Amino acid sequence: MKKNSTIFKIVSILTLLMFVNSCTLMSLKEIPKEEIKDQTKAENVFIVVHKNIKYRLNNPLINGGISGDVEPQSTELQGSDKFNQVFIYLSEEYELQGSKINAPLQAVTKVEIYQLDGKKIVIFAGGVIIIVVGLIYALFNSDMEMNSGIDL
Repeated sequence: MKKNSTIFKIVSILTLLMFVNSCTLMSLKEIPKEEIKDQTKAENVFIVVHKNIKYRLNNPLINGGISGDVEPQSTELQGSDKFNQVFIYLSEEYELQGSKINAPLQAVTKVEIYQLDGKKIVIFAGGVIIIVVGLIYALFNSDMEMNSGIDL
């Protein structure tokens, strides 16, 4: 029975570690600024970062440059919207014109999007398999030990 107790402890710790790891399966990745246009899906939210201030880009038009209406982003996005963000970093030299933006692509210094991290997914999947196999082993092993001690 002590063997099963150890297996349950290991499986419990692995489950906790897998839960913590699953919280970080998505991470920000830099993409070439020429690929901004590929990110214009309806569910994406464009965030323009200029002089350490975040602005939400509404009605984005990305065609050789970036244009649209901007408003200061007062709160962080939550839920699935958080992972649909496209961060566009503008150079310090560029100046916003009130609530409008019309920036050439040369004013963009960096573009980041959330992407699934392949290595973390493999680790997560491997951990899930180990946990399931460990639980099945522990359950079947404990049944055998409990049934083997019964006198008929």
